[in-house]
Amino acid sequence: MPCETALYQYIFLSTQAEGEAGEPRRPDPGWLESTLAGAARHPYAWLGAPLPEAEPVIRVPEPSARRAVQRLYPPPGQPADWRRVGPWAAYADVQLNNGTLTVQLAYACCGEADDGACRRLANAAWPVPHDPGFFLGQTLCFGGRVPDRAAAEAAAAAFLPADPAHPWPLRVVELPLGAGPDGEPWAGWLFDRPGLPDRLAFFYPDHDEAERRASAFFNTVLPDLALSLHKIAHQYGRGYEGGLRLILAEGERSLAGVLARALPPPAHADGLDAALKEVAAAYDAFAAELATFDRLAQAVQVNLANLQAAFSEHGLPRTGPLAVRLAAAERAAEQLAADRGFYAARVAQAQMALAALGVQADIERACLEREENRQAERQNLLLGFIAAVLALGQIMSDAVVLAFLRWLLGLFGRAPLDPMPAAILFIVKLGLIIAIGGAAVGLAWGVGRLWPRVRPRREKDRR
Repeated sequence: MPCETALYQYIFLSTQAEGEAGEPRRPDPGWLESTLAGAARHPYAWLGAPLPEAEPVIRVPEPSARRAVQRLYPPPGQPADWRRVGPWAAYADVQLNNGTLTVQLAYACCGEADDGACRRLANAAWPVPHDPGFFLGQTLCFGGRVPDRAAAEAAAAAFLPADPAHPWPLRVVELPLGAGPDGEPWAGWLFDRPGLPDRLAFFYPDHDEAERRASAFFNTVLPDLALSLHKIAHQYGRGYEGGLRLILAEGERSLAGVLARALPPPAHADGLDAALKEVAAAYDAFAAELATFDRLAQAVQVNLANLQAAFSEHGLPRTGPLAVRLAAAERAAEQLAADRGFYAARVAQAQMALAALGVQADIERACLEREENRQAERQNLLLGFIAAVLALGQIMSDAVVLAFLRWLLGLFGRAPLDPMPAAILFIVKLGLIIAIGGAAVGLAWGVGRLWPRVRPRREKDRR
């Protein structure tokens, strides 16, 4: 069995989430502080040791100060060190990093661990009170000193038991730890087993210097990797697959149905305006959800970049358990990019439909406007004709009409009746008024039709 065996528990909590309308949503301060206090008390309870005089109280900074990197527990001036009771030891550490709380709890058996000690360690983890919005996830990692790789594999098999229904084999990757005292290269062995996604085991050579070097993996490397991995899993799994994807799929289907009804476009202006409004409403609703998707996809890309940077910074090999986790994060980012292309195609179709409907509506409105102008022109001509008739009726007296008749009959060598019947005078007067009014209206109509053709030529000649 391994020596100096330990269980490291990493818990990640977010101090901010995005609400339905994109506004920031924060956890209840009481819940957050009570959760952190419960985590800090758990190692004391596991050890059976009394709490310190000042019961652990962890104050989370105000939202404006949560982007800073700072340790919240142990309090300033107190190192994060093991508390020992007999062969057992434990500690708690809470850090705030860019709006995310990392709670690191550790439980250890000093000396060689027998089966009973291993069982106690296996059940030492604090039961985290999950909150779907702010609990990002947790990772458990067993560790200890072993004489060789075979002993490491045997210990990993004990701490990472296989499911009898699916007895998947262990996966392993060697992590270099530098050279030992004899100049031979040291390596630690990181194990996982399919079906246990949040459990790892890291064993290293049975030497104090090897343990010191391995502590960098437990305290720096693994928390960095696990934080980015849990952020991606939370954003993709809960944020996208667990909710937003269904909303986007429904919005996309709704938009596709509206587009199918709107194309080909209606032939009349009222139908075009109605179709334009329906497409615009469906497009706006889909675009609002798509904006949330874009922010989520960008966050996944940022966390993937941080994960890849951590691999490069710590010189980690991309094989075994590490490769599996990196590939899962990359698949999430690739799936988001592929889905974005699908959504973008529907957005482009909606934008083209809006443009086409808008142009068609403008054309129909222009046609209606021309027709209305023609109707107004005809009405104006009719009103002008009526006005001319009325005006001529006032101007043209019976004496004028009688003089016109005498002149007209004189051309044919005829003399008018004397006296001239009033009915004949009225008919002649009416005919003259209609003829003169019609001629005036016709002249105005002809000038109105000719002027739009003549005016551009005159302006061209001037230029």
